[in-house]
Amino acid sequence: MGADNGLLYKITPVFGGGAPALVSDPSNWPVTVSTNKYNTVLTDPVVDDNAGLIFLGDGEGYLYSVNLTSPGKTYVAQQTIGWAYDGSGDGSGKSGTGIVDPPIVVNDPANSTADQVFAFTGCSYVLGIGGAVTQLPANFTTGVPTTSNTVDLGSASGKGDCTGKNVHAGTFDNAFWLNGSASGHLMACGFVQSGGTPSNPEMYMFPFASNVITSTGSTNFVVNTTKGMSVRR
Repeated sequence: MGADNGLLYKITPVFGGGAPALVSDPSNWPVTVSTNKYNTVLTDPVVDDNAGLIFLGDGEGYLYSVNLTSPGKTYVAQQTIGWAYDGSGDGSGKSGTGIVDPPIVVNDPANSTADQVFAFTGCSYVLGIGGAVTQLPANFTTGVPTTSNTVDLGSASGKGDCTGKNVHAGTFDNAFWLNGSASGHLMACGFVQSGGTPSNPEMYMFPFASNVITSTGSTNFVVNTTKGMSVRR
C-alpha cells in the first residue's frame, strides 16, 4: 500500500487465512519512497513479478521503481514525470503536476524483452507539453523524460501550459492486446488544446513507432457533453 506520508507498506497475509498485519522489517519494510517537501501522497503500487519491481507515483510528479523482494527501505530509480518545480511559483505538488493514478505496467507482445511502464500527469516535465503520457522500460534509471518517449495530452490554457487539472490513467485498445505496439494504440483523456479554461475534455489515441508511443498519426476525439462528439485528426 502507498500512503500519504510517502511510505510504501507491505501487508501479509492477504489471502489464505490469518490476520493481515503490516510487515515490520528493519532492513526492508516499510520503504521510504517520497520525501518531497510539497506532496508525498503515493498512488497504489503496481507489482511486476516479471521485472521483480514495484511501480508507483507521487503527488509531486515522480515515478518510482522499488525492488520487490529486497527493497532495502528505499527506491531503485526515480523519473521526474510531472512538473516538479521548486515551489516558489508553480508546480511542486499542486493539482495537475502529480501522478494521481497508478502507472500502467504491461508486457508488449511486439516487444517482450522488457516490460513497459506508462505514467500519466496533467503537467509534464517536458517543455512544450501539457498533460502527458510517458513510456519507460521497467528497468528505467533515475532521470527525466524527453519528447522521444512522451506524448502531449493538451493544455486548456495554451500549448505546454499547466492548467491545474489532473490527468488520469488511460487504457489500450484491443489491437494492442492482440498485436502489441505493432498495431495497437493507447487511449487517454486530456484537454482541448488552447480551448480555454475550463476546457472541454478530449480523448487522444496514440499509435506506436518502433515500440514507443508517438503523437505521429494520433487521433483526437473532442468530447462535448452538449453537442455530441467530433473527431479531429
